Amino acid sequence: IYGISEIEIIDLLRKAVTKSSPHKEIEVEVSNQKLIFYKTFYNRYNELKREQIKLKVEDKNKINKIFYKLLFKESQLRIFKNIKDFQKSNNGVISGEVIGKVANGFKVLTKFGTAYLPFSAIPIAEKNKKIFKKNVAHYFHINKVTIKMGVLKIILDRYSKNILLQDIKEIIDTQEQNLININRDIGSKITLYVKNKIDKESIKRLSKRYKEQVKIKVLNAW
Repeated sequence: IYGISEIEIIDLLRKAVTKSSPHKEIEVEVSNQKLIFYKTFYNRYNELKREQIKLKVEDKNKINKIFYKLLFKESQLRIFKNIKDFQKSNNGVISGEVIGKVANGFKVLTKFGTAYLPFSAIPIAEKNKKIFKKNVAHYFHINKVTIKMGVLKIILDRYSKNILLQDIKEIIDTQEQNLININRDIGSKITLYVKNKIDKESIKRLSKRYKEQVKIKVLNAW
């Protein structure tokens, strides 16, 4: 669950029991597929003792609330780290689907959960052409990711050149075509500089995705 191991979940339960208990030192062990919690303390003879904690129904309710808060916090931290790693390996470009409108932007569903795409982070030409339709996948760029008040926030944009590059890689075999450079006049045309010709069908697909003219310039190698 949330990429958290069973051992880590058990430790979160131990922390939850500790937070709900007056005892500072609490241990946990698994016996017959059950978790048993112990309090450890020194008696008046300065001997270290270990005593099983018997949980009441009201204790369990309190522990459950604390546990799920801890689990949610840990899951948010894990997702945050995964996103940071993803940004390094994928230039921050991620696939997502617009699932609705919110204040001054779109709500986008990604592999890391729901993200926010501000209208101000979308080129005016793309907004005017209304290329973002509900439940249709597009590529976005992760502009910023933060955790505030324990809540993960993912902010996207559509300005990164890497978005177009990812679309080109998906539609056109760039290894075969040897893509040299890209130039985009947003809202008007996309110019691809390649060493070999690109088939018309791929050009049409790219043009349809961006609702822009696509021009190909073949640069012959000497």
